[in-house]
Amino acid sequence: MDLYNHDVYSNYDSHFRFARMAKVLGLISILTAISLQPVLPMVFGGMAIIFGILSKGVNRHYRDGAKGAMICGGIAIVIHLAIYITAIYLILNVPSYHQMFMEMFEQRYGMPFDQFIQQVYGGSI
Repeated sequence: MDLYNHDVYSNYDSHFRFARMAKVLGLISILTAISLQPVLPMVFGGMAIIFGILSKGVNRHYRDGAKGAMICGGIAIVIHLAIYITAIYLILNVPSYHQMFMEMFEQRYGMPFDQFIQQVYGGSI
């Protein structure tokens, strides 16, 4: 406590909590990206970056591990996007993958993909 009864360390502790949370979320984002989860790497990676930035506060330097957490979150997002861009590229450009996608779509939803697009959007691709 200082002379005015303010808790000097409360703001200091919250920045360490943000840094700790950023570390945890950065690790979780990498693990979810490697395990091919559909949306979680984007969510956890973004949150790791946000908490890493919040851990800085008004100081000039990031707290312990916050930079690493932000890097892990960014790597998880890049891995996630690379996997999905590669999958879309393969489906659109490799005939065997395209055929496999069409068969799986029809098995799962009971209608061809083209018919689904016509129903949803009123046209074709």
